Amino acid sequence: ALQMGDLHAEIENGVTPPKVAVSLSGELLSQQDFAEAVVRPIGERVVDRRIRSEIRRYERRVVHQEVVPTIDGKLPAEYGEALEAEVGLTMDGVRTVRDELENLALKKGEAVFAMRRSEVVRHIATTRGLPEDDVRQFITRLTMPVRTSWNEPPAGFSRHEVEPWRSGRRLGFYARPLLPLDAGEDPELMIAPGALGTGLEWLTRRAFEGALPKEFWSSPQMRAWSIQAAARESTEFAEDVGHRLKKLGLDVQVEVYASKILNAKAPPELGDIDVFAVDRVRNRVWVVEVKDLGLCRSQREIALRLTDYAGQVKSGGRPDPMMKHLRRVRYIRDHSAALAKHNRLKDPVDVRGLLVVSTPQPMMVVEPEDPDARVVLLDDLKSAIE
Repeated sequence: ALQMGDLHAEIENGVTPPKVAVSLSGELLSQQDFAEAVVRPIGERVVDRRIRSEIRRYERRVVHQEVVPTIDGKLPAEYGEALEAEVGLTMDGVRTVRDELENLALKKGEAVFAMRRSEVVRHIATTRGLPEDDVRQFITRLTMPVRTSWNEPPAGFSRHEVEPWRSGRRLGFYARPLLPLDAGEDPELMIAPGALGTGLEWLTRRAFEGALPKEFWSSPQMRAWSIQAAARESTEFAEDVGHRLKKLGLDVQVEVYASKILNAKAPPELGDIDVFAVDRVRNRVWVVEVKDLGLCRSQREIALRLTDYAGQVKSGGRPDPMMKHLRRVRYIRDHSAALAKHNRLKDPVDVRGLLVVSTPQPMMVVEPEDPDARVVLLDDLKSAIE
């Protein structure tokens, strides 16, 4: 199913021809050019980057970690309120439930055990002194909904969320690691505290970073936090790119509008330029788009990412993110005289575009038709501008 999902996405997004064949042994055969030209190279870069990252983290992972009794006061108040609205408990409450379920597993001598939901709620509330209603909300939020058909989503969920080849689903095991064993009002739950801990780490970390779309969350508070956190992460990454360009000797402005750069009115639909850098030695300016994109975790996501950054106008006349960037570069280039006058440069100015990402992306291994659509890692910024 996972292989078919990836192939469907490749064909749907135009990166693989819609032709398949069946071998004599029953294998489904399709063209592998996309896998060889894009998937394999980007996969190798991701693995290499991950290995180097783990090497740097090794010492911190093996040394003794100090036990922190409470972390509620160490987190932003807005995040704590959003988390409590979403799952019913504060971060300390979440840790308490996880710890108690681990204790239950130890007492039972089983890594995975079954227990009625009402019994779980009552036991944790009584043992740990947490409000029963709050514990019930938490357990319910992390319980996988029961569905009677494999390909039909439960009420309130979309068809995409039951497709196992998609990542970041609300119906993924990492998002709802408590599995009901029957469809009753008080189901018996299959509980694996280890999996629960992994899922909670995944959920709370991505919530804090705003790494999941707002539609993933049910509470208005967490949706609002998700939007703010994602914007904050984007701004911090742009500032990091700007700082590195400054260290390379360029004059830099972060999140600036074309009207300020040109000292003239500019169409508001252009939006802002993430990083504008002036190289006075070469009489060159860089119009830099900054994207703090997550890693693509499947061939499907790679195909979708390439489509999203193809530099095209989508249906309805909406430009994709790359096309928005290219339009800004072209507009600045077309107004070279005003650019030169306001920034004390010689006309014509050498105007170049660049898209900087924080993690390896498939656009990096595909030669762009437009040089202004070049995509580079933050770590490769120095070589990219020289």
